[in-house]
Amino acid sequence: MSGLADSASEHSLESLGWTEADEKAWGSEPREDRIPARVTGLHRDHIVDLVSAEGGMLGKPAGRMLQGPTDATAMPAVGDWVAAGRDGTVHEVLPRRTTLARRSPADRDRVQVLAANIDVVIVVSSLNKDHDLERLSRMVAMAQASGARTVIALSKSDLVNDADPSLGEAEERFPDIEVLAFSSRTLDGLDRLRESLTPTETVLLLGSSGVGKSTLANTLLGYDRQVTAEIRSKDDRGRHATTSREMLGLPCGTLLIDTPGLRAPGLLVEEPPDERADEIERLSQFCKFRNCEHRTEPGCAVLAAIEAGELPAG
Repeated sequence: MSGLADSASEHSLESLGWTEADEKAWGSEPREDRIPARVTGLHRDHIVDLVSAEGGMLGKPAGRMLQGPTDATAMPAVGDWVAAGRDGTVHEVLPRRTTLARRSPADRDRVQVLAANIDVVIVVSSLNKDHDLERLSRMVAMAQASGARTVIALSKSDLVNDADPSLGEAEERFPDIEVLAFSSRTLDGLDRLRESLTPTETVLLLGSSGVGKSTLANTLLGYDRQVTAEIRSKDDRGRHATTSREMLGLPCGTLLIDTPGLRAPGLLVEEPPDERADEIERLSQFCKFRNCEHRTEPGCAVLAAIEAGELPAG
């Protein structure tokens, strides 16, 4: 088991994020021998980590939930509240207050629920060479579509001489969202980020691979729980470390969900139009290398167009 389910210690439902809305969804009618439990981790073969007021246990959806073609959104996701038997059998997923979801990378017609019942989504984007305002925009759109409050956290401020230009650019692009810069290494800006954390609320870290989400999770936890990877020296990019979603309990009482890095958000809502996209796709045909990332590669047609003033820089 993982995260909050590591120990068999008892928890109050409120400390696990139980709200009045969840109480109402549970109802007043007896549910036989079933108890409310929260999904705090996922494993293969639909095995889940559950935590209830009685402690942690492994669980699995009831057979009827697994029989036949089941809508993936009906299966338990991290953050879900479920009606479970004391043997861990999940009989029902309670209505979700908020849902972070995307289109499956493998099947655009399939919706993948990443997490549920989140109060705050912290969208993390690094300030080093991997910073990309357009990708950040897609992550923010995905976060806002969940129904949770969104915060933008620009990481690795210690790797840039001046974070203010990128900070100002993000504030201008997202005027209604709190934007902050921080460094998990020097701890600069961490106090402001901690202000986004409230006991019993569920906070999710969202961002692409290598932006420092797991390092931030370890910093907030106060010990190295999540696997992290050093930045690659050849291109200044972080390396993907987290491979699963799990819920962790922070010392302040906040429930934190760390997520694997997303290469493409797979938005369920319409993406904001990018006037450069079609032109970049056209120019890519003339790049020297087929896998050109349009960064520093020689013979890049996109960079040449930007240098010539024929394409605005992104």
